[in-house]
Amino acid sequence: MISLLLEKDIIAGYNLFYGREPSYGEIQSISTSCNNYYDLKQHLLYAAEFESRKRIRRTRSIRVNDRMIKYAYVFLLGKFPESYKACKIRIDKKMSLFALVKGMMKQAPPYELKCRSDRYFQSDEFNSSQKIIHLHIPKCAGTSFAQLAIINDRDNVFFLREGGFQESWYKDKSMIGGHRPINFYEASRNNNLFVSIIRDPVERVVSLFNYYKYVDINNFDLRIQQGFNPDDIMETIDKSGFMTQFVDNVQCRYLSAHNNFEDTKSIIKRNKMILATLENINQWSGIIADEAGWKNNKLPVLNKGISGIESHSFDDEILQYLESHNSEDLRLFQYVKEKSIIDTR
Repeated sequence: MISLLLEKDIIAGYNLFYGREPSYGEIQSISTSCNNYYDLKQHLLYAAEFESRKRIRRTRSIRVNDRMIKYAYVFLLGKFPESYKACKIRIDKKMSLFALVKGMMKQAPPYELKCRSDRYFQSDEFNSSQKIIHLHIPKCAGTSFAQLAIINDRDNVFFLREGGFQESWYKDKSMIGGHRPINFYEASRNNNLFVSIIRDPVERVVSLFNYYKYVDINNFDLRIQQGFNPDDIMETIDKSGFMTQFVDNVQCRYLSAHNNFEDTKSIIKRNKMILATLENINQWSGIIADEAGWKNNKLPVLNKGISGIESHSFDDEILQYLESHNSEDLRLFQYVKEKSIIDTR
């Protein structure tokens, strides 16, 4: 079972779905019966209180705030908001908590995709064997690792790059992964092994920006429509529909569904993970190759874009902004770097 749920998540879940604080007894009961957001969501949505008139009246009287909206995204859509605008619009409209939850549950296809993936990850078919799951944080050499897996065991691996979900992608696979955070797989009943590479957060952001600007030209026009400015990273962060790819500690969120280091550290210790920084990727891939029984553990060099702070004329003010808005990712990076390899198997 994937263990993600902290006490503050239990409290947030009760506040989100019922508009009230849980009792001490409820917290203790949930702590022993639920492991993740999926478990807690199922418990709260299918309890009699969720359909009660008292709950409906209470949640209609509560105006949403930033925290409620972020938790609604995590519980119901399995992700964080792509931008602050998603929160601001709802707050400015003085949306009620009742309307937030009801509206988000009608957000097909995102909500339906989360429901379908949860059902499959709960199934006997998916849980017939334990998996190695690669949490591919963008611009952390994940494409090279995926190619290494394909070279070694093409028929038994699957890596998703973009959105969508099909059960056939994951059927009979021993290793899966892609640009999905850990809570995408939270409904799984197995004690799966998660693997990931962590990178200096400022270098990662610069690399991602330059990748979008110089390398990924097939999606360039689409990103322009979404607010990407190839000449101004600050405007991209302020106005684009995918700003949280650059700020808000995306690496912590991939590993824990939380955007702070202390919670992420706790989640790492509670699950089976093999982590390293980019500097130790060869040692990391060797350990995973041994775990998977691969003969070849030499990483190919792929998807290498223009990277490094020197490759773009970012001034000190911008670099300081990127560091301060990814400060929790920086703590995570330093923590993993000090340990060389984190192996919690």
